[in-house]
Amino acid sequence: MLSLFRHIGGGCIATGVSRIANWCEIDRESVKKWSDFFGRIPARWYEIIQQCSIEHTGVRFDIDFMETDAKRRKCLKCQSEFMSLSIGNRICNTCKGTKDWRQKINGLDDGYKTMEK
Repeated sequence: MLSLFRHIGGGCIATGVSRIANWCEIDRESVKKWSDFFGRIPARWYEIIQQCSIEHTGVRFDIDFMETDAKRRKCLKCQSEFMSLSIGNRICNTCKGTKDWRQKINGLDDGYKTMEK
């Protein structure tokens, strides 16, 4: 999504969000939610966004943001509900943003033990 915003904004994400919001006649926060919460363009906006891309850049943006199996799921870490892009996405962004999570993902967790043969 950020590459779409950057593309339409001539290299600037904020400009791209503003141009899309103006083109669709919706507020910037709604456009940002597409990226922050859904990770895609809702199907009903897809062709409109393509027209916005053509207007501002002269070309269509060649990425398919059509419907996925996104739905609300419970985070396996904190149990809060969040918008998950797929069954494989089971940890919310809040938990992914914690120092503990980043350390585990980056293999820096002192509690992580490898199996020895």
